[in-house]
Amino acid sequence: MTDDFKGGAAMIAIRSPKFFWNGAIFLATGLFGLSVAQNYSFGTTARIGPGFFPAIVSGLLVVVGLLTILKSLRSHGEPVGRIHWKPLLLITLSVICFGLLLPRIGLPLTILASCITAAVASTWFRFAAVPALLALAFAALCTLAFSIGLGLPMPVLGSWLQPLAELFTAARTN
Repeated sequence: MTDDFKGGAAMIAIRSPKFFWNGAIFLATGLFGLSVAQNYSFGTTARIGPGFFPAIVSGLLVVVGLLTILKSLRSHGEPVGRIHWKPLLLITLSVICFGLLLPRIGLPLTILASCITAAVASTWFRFAAVPALLALAFAALCTLAFSIGLGLPMPVLGSWLQPLAELFTAARTN
């Protein structure tokens, strides 16, 4: 009797735990995306619907996940290392921050808040003038490109700042 065959069932050996868990995360994310995308119209190739892009990206994630899991069974690799919780939570918070703050404070300030939140995740983070100026330039460039240049419906001033904008407008007209 071989080591791979015990009790009548074939044992599957995971040779690369790191690849296995990466593949499992891709697979789970892709399957979740596909389940959400089913609620939207797929459309046709000539006139794609709102579910087309999420379904394609989620399907690709499923394929990448399955291929990565298969690779974990065939090739030897590293074990999963220590999970660095601070960066993981702060990067996730940065994305959540973007979604929650965008309608409330507008695109430029939301980008600044997300950049600062993500930067704090780094062990090398130190607040300095040059990174702050780069974050300001990035916020300005994104605002010009997405809100003004492409005309995407991303507010430059959010609902929390509208009263302040109206106050300045009223003061200028008087």
